[in-house]
Amino acid sequence: MTSAAAPAPPSASTWTRWGIDPRWSCELTVASHDGSARRWHALDTATTTPDPLATVVCVHGNPTWGYAWKSFLTQLGDRYRVIAVDQLGMGYSERPGPRRYADRVRDLDDVIRALDVARDRPLVLAAHD
Repeated sequence: MTSAAAPAPPSASTWTRWGIDPRWSCELTVASHDGSARRWHALDTATTTPDPLATVVCVHGNPTWGYAWKSFLTQLGDRYRVIAVDQLGMGYSERPGPRRYADRVRDLDDVIRALDVARDRPLVLAAHD
């Protein structure tokens, strides 16, 4: 099954209108556990939080996207590195087709490794669905 391109993320002015710092929006190509490379989108406060107390990784349910974690980003982002990923097939990430649960867990491991989360700080997972 071939992957479909992800939709383009919003413009900086749209992010701002939605109450999201445009510097948080990032796209990255991640080496996948299945041998391919996947295009991910995430909202990541790393650019504006130079010395975070911990990293909070936010994983949305199905079918939504990282914006669901806006309150975490805006209320915690000054003290914590908050990362809200758009899971594959949702938000502004690549559309690889149907994903099994086991693949989604491994997908998250792939993207967390690629985001270079500090190993000397606590990692907190926030998830729903």
